[in-house]
Amino acid sequence: LEQPGTYAAALSIKNLNGIGLYNAYGEEVSVAICPAFAMVNHSCLPNCQQITHDGSCQLRALRDIAIGEELSYSYISLEGTKIEQKKAIVDNWKFTCRCYRCNGGDCREFDDEHICYCGAVCYEVDRTAGVCVCNSGVVNCR
Repeated sequence: LEQPGTYAAALSIKNLNGIGLYNAYGEEVSVAICPAFAMVNHSCLPNCQQITHDGSCQLRALRDIAIGEELSYSYISLEGTKIEQKKAIVDNWKFTCRCYRCNGGDCREFDDEHICYCGAVCYEVDRTAGVCVCNSGVVNCR
């Protein structure tokens, strides 16, 4: 028999540790519980990109990662103001981000290489096309 509160506990875990699965238009269509992803922390200057495709969740390194270095990916879109981003993190995950970006660090080089027109973190962004690479060219973000 299950203990009282098991289902409520599972639902609260979904809110904190669920991974959004998106369609080709960038719309969240479901949420997956992935224990390995729950161990990866947030950073607004991440060293990994979250990829969800055909129901699978993956991390892809954005750069070389040193042995012992913590893996991170951005839980949020990096479009909008820092105030909006910080509020989204507090409202959804109940912590205040204190990463390099949030402490006023210069992230222009990272942003030029990895931030899509839609605000998502991507392995690479084609700045000549002006098209969202996250959504397979379906969404024109210019």
